[in-house]
Amino acid sequence: LFCERVDRPSDAIRIAERVQRALAPPVEVGGGEVLAGVSIGISMGDGSIDGETLMGRARSALRRSAERTSGLGIALFDARMQEEAAGRLKLEAELAGALATQGLFLEYQPIVDLSSGAIQGFEALVRWNHPDRGRLPPIDFVPLAEETGLIHQLGWWVLRDACSQAAGWQGHSTA
Repeated sequence: LFCERVDRPSDAIRIAERVQRALAPPVEVGGGEVLAGVSIGISMGDGSIDGETLMGRARSALRRSAERTSGLGIALFDARMQEEAAGRLKLEAELAGALATQGLFLEYQPIVDLSSGAIQGFEALVRWNHPDRGRLPPIDFVPLAEETGLIHQLGWWVLRDACSQAAGWQGHSTA
């Protein structure tokens, strides 16, 4: 929702609150009522910022709103979010680079039958040896991969690498 001539953040928040109130009543769907929560991200511009940047900032604020309030809040974009957004963009580019240059690796965790103690298989766990931040666990990059669409490329890489390793353990050559 783009609103022109909204000069103060408090005015934008009042508009967002009105939108939330308008969407609060239950909606009938398939014979039942559904309640929908609404998170709103607000980005203010002075005419010097293009629409794409405003939308990106609003998405950052929306993400913050949804994280903090379980889908029912309003957040206004601020400078801290700008730094976080820049950091996310940088990390996204670095993750794409890591996928292209083998910067990721897998660790294997055995799956053990507790009654016999026999190893039944392995779980492949993706890790990233980041050049500046060191070894990153999946929680630091998998959600980003999901949000940006890199998760498909990451998933295929994990599958190929794990299958290659499994073939090597079985004494077969990999193609």
